Formats: sequence, structure tokens, C-alpha cells
Amino acid sequence: MGHEAIGVVEAVGAEVRTVKTGDVVVMPFAFSDGTCEFCEHGLHTASIRGGFFGNPEVPGAQAEAIRVPLADGTLYPLPVGEDDVLMPSLLTLSDVMSTGHHAAVTARVEPGVRVAVIGDGAVGPCGVIAAKRLGAEEIVLLGRHADRIALYPDPTVSGVKMTEHISASSDIDPNSPIFQAAEKACQSSASGGSGPTLVPGG
Repeated sequence: MGHEAIGVVEAVGAEVRTVKTGDVVVMPFAFSDGTCEFCEHGLHTASIRGGFFGNPEVPGAQAEAIRVPLADGTLYPLPVGEDDVLMPSLLTLSDVMSTGHHAAVTARVEPGVRVAVIGDGAVGPCGVIAAKRLGAEEIVLLGRHADRIALYPDPTVSGVKMTEHISASSDIDPNSPIFQAAEKACQSSASGGSGPTLVPGG
């Protein structure tokens, strides 16, 4: 997929304690020791001993096999087999789903709120899923890709009330419906209460 990956552990170093050969694991685009002050506060991308995949010293994950530094702090074992039908979906945990979840948590999504997810790129639908998981009463998806918007055709099936599916070109006019809806969402969110919470979903 890029610098992040999902795969099966083929061998482990002598100091690795949390994963074993045969484990199905997912890893993000950054590696970290999992023990430094930043890691303990959930800021793994700022790990003192860590770094990012995709450079001359630590190549990315577009390969048949990769060496993962600091495996104990970087790899997350998954309770599935390598042939599990969920594998393609689980790959999203390495990047876009965790990004959508982070956006929803940062936006303080909680039960009963209305949420506006702005953008229907790779992260946008994951922001919708995260907002639903966190209990949002209503989710407004602002996007311009008809095929992605079509993923939410019936609120009675999705369990989420999708009240507005707004399509627009990449050149947004301040008078366009998508701009007006986003502005309204921002104003409602700023007013407090259960107004829309913005979850950027590029």
C-alpha cells in the first residue's frame, strides 16, 4: 500500500517479545519503540528512537518482505489468519482508518452529536465509520465522488442518518452548496452543544 503494511511474521530478532513467527500483524508508516515519553502519551510518530518507513535507511513496504525495526513498538498482532476474508479491510487500520478515527476523536465526536465529514477521499469514509462507532446521531458527508457517496444510500440500512450528500467540483465557489453547508457546520460547531463536529476526510 505504501509505507504501511499488513503481513505475516516470518522471523523475529532475539529481543522481540510481543510478536512471534506466524502472527498476522499490521504496521503504520512510522516505527517506534513504544516505551519513550512520547510513545507513552500516544505520540508514536514522535518516538525518540523511531522514524518513518520509506527512506534509504528504512525502505517502504512496497516489497514482498520487509525488515521492521523496533518490532515490539511498531507491529500490532491481529486475531486473524493470513487467509481471513477481512484482510483487505484490516489493511485500512495501518493508515486511513486510524486517521479517520483520530480525526473523530480529536473533533470530540460522542453519542448524540451531529457530525460533518468534509471530503470523501480515502479518509472521509473512514471518518464516517469512526463517527458512527463513537455514537454520532447524524452524519453529514460533504463530498464530490458519486461512487463513494453511494456507499451510504439508505440510512435505515447504514444505521446513520445521512441527511446531505453534496457534490461539487474541486474548484469550490463560496456561494456553492458545499461551501455553504461547511460554513453552517463550522458555525454550529463553534456554538457548542450538539452542533456538527468537523471531521476532515480528504
